[in-house]
Amino acid sequence: MLINPQQHANLRYLPIDNRYFAASRSWIQVVCEDIEPLIRRGVPIVLEAGADALPIALLRPTDRDDTLGGHMPVMWRGYPFTLGPDTVGLNHADQVTCHAPLWADPDAPHWSSGHGYRLFDSDEKPTPFLRDVMSNLQARQRTIQHTYTLVSLLHRAEALSPMSVEYGSQRHAIYRIDLTNLEERLIALDSEHSTQALYLATLLHKSQVWLSSLEDIASVKSL
Repeated sequence: MLINPQQHANLRYLPIDNRYFAASRSWIQVVCEDIEPLIRRGVPIVLEAGADALPIALLRPTDRDDTLGGHMPVMWRGYPFTLGPDTVGLNHADQVTCHAPLWADPDAPHWSSGHGYRLFDSDEKPTPFLRDVMSNLQARQRTIQHTYTLVSLLHRAEALSPMSVEYGSQRHAIYRIDLTNLEERLIALDSEHSTQALYLATLLHKSQVWLSSLEDIASVKSL
């Protein structure tokens, strides 16, 4: 649903730990800053195949422990809110403006009519809570874009080849990470992000090697 003061003047947000929702999935998208804490927890991280794909964490949902080890994945920090594509409009002074509309999952359990944080004040202006939500989502977008930048460098360095992984009962199309002479290939691209891309590739490669060695849990097959 599109959040606006006319329809949601009385809507309130209940703070709920979103790690529960993330950990209940069989896989979740992650960004660079998620990878190390999740690998330390023993969560396999692979790079999903596709032109605009992000790394994904392969999970085994359980009610008996904290699958994520206390880590809140970046993609879930703003749930149930998300920013839509930028739209162009005019303000009251007929000046062109560009902004990203705020959307939210209408079926999320965070909503209340009597308790929690209000989204708009009595003048239909965003509350400090909602402004913080918008600011955090914009920061999340920058983090996501940074991860895309590093993955793009790995594509350009020809470090990725398609394969598939079976984890539990699911098969995922992912990329194999080739570290052979990768540092030299990344340096040749003359990017300020080459070192970070190499580190990302090293972490993903380490995680995939661990996956392929656990045949009773996961098996890896080339496409």
